[in-house]
Amino acid sequence: MPKSIIDLPLEKITEIIEGSETVDDVIIRLHKSVIGEEKFNSMDKLFGFVRTSKNTWEEICKLLNKKFTYKAGFIWMNYGFSVDNNIEDFKVDISEAINTKEIFNG
Repeated sequence: MPKSIIDLPLEKITEIIEGSETVDDVIIRLHKSVIGEEKFNSMDKLFGFVRTSKNTWEEICKLLNKKFTYKAGFIWMNYGFSVDNNIEDFKVDISEAINTKEIFNG
């Protein structure tokens, strides 16, 4: 499956986290920002994962913990992006998340 890499700059991540009232809202807004709101809203379930670098994942976790509490990191760990060491920092691979038919049938 070809990779579908999207930029997710730190400024955008910070804007989403600062503009959200709950950790749940952050996670949904981050997914919508990289998958696309219309596509995300039309999906019943993600069968694959959005993937990002370890550094980006940790930066998001750190920002969540700073704004909310240390428990925010636990929520991010379970419902946030997955880590892929082959992705550059502040980029995400959405190929699994948007190709749900291939994942589900594969």
